[in-house]
Amino acid sequence: MFKKFIINKKEIIKLPFPTESMPISVDKEEIKENLIRYFTDTSIDKGCLKASKINNIIYPLEDCHVFISHSSIDKDNAEKLANWLWSNFHIKSFIDSLFWGCITYLQSKMDEKICRFNLKKNTWNYSDRNYSTAYVHMLLSNALTEMIRNTECFIFIDSNNSITVDKDGFEKDTSSPWIFHELYTVNTIQPIIPERLRKDKQSMECFNESINKALEFDVTRELSDLQQIHPGDLTKWSTWQSKQTTKNPENALDYFYNRPGPTLQTLFEEVLDINN
Repeated sequence: MFKKFIINKKEIIKLPFPTESMPISVDKEEIKENLIRYFTDTSIDKGCLKASKINNIIYPLEDCHVFISHSSIDKDNAEKLANWLWSNFHIKSFIDSLFWGCITYLQSKMDEKICRFNLKKNTWNYSDRNYSTAYVHMLLSNALTEMIRNTECFIFIDSNNSITVDKDGFEKDTSSPWIFHELYTVNTIQPIIPERLRKDKQSMECFNESINKALEFDVTRELSDLQQIHPGDLTKWSTWQSKQTTKNPENALDYFYNRPGPTLQTLFEEVLDINN
């Protein structure tokens, strides 16, 4: 992960409908079949469950440029943003619900394998169920961390579904443990400068400046460290691309990282939009 941004859902809604859809090479049914095959393997009964094997089946690592963090309720907006990035720049985005198997399906298979107390009475062992839940959630947490680390750019979609603000407007919370994990992760892992930018003095200077900035989960601190994508930024980005002869995702990201700052008029309009 190199750069991290936050965008209001309203800006995504304003985007024109993408002319292309991002290609998805994952077969969800194949993931389910592979899980069934793994959990019905009789050799498991003689040993233990292998986290690495389960991870490779349900959470395969994808080669993506951008990690899009969002509320599950905003899934359609996340997909629109991903398709817009692909359509305009051939930037490939990671959205967990598109690439990975369902966590609830994995949980059900785990429970059937290790938590059954009495098959006839359909009862479950409470302690074993707690263990299996922790196991499944840890697998997902580790997979999310690895994907964030491997993608170059992180974009968080800010909406009423993902973030709530207290009555005084100071504290920002999320009810999603996964959003909390993703925001916490991007603010704790060491940023990695892309190889193509290591010899670029201007990019290195911008990077060094950004490093020095300093149930519900309080994510006020985590959100404050994300760079705001202002109204008009995506339109300007698309306009820049229209003047290029080819679609190169790395060049497009470089332009976006070093794009000009917002005008006073843009900031004024943004404040009015928030207040309304």
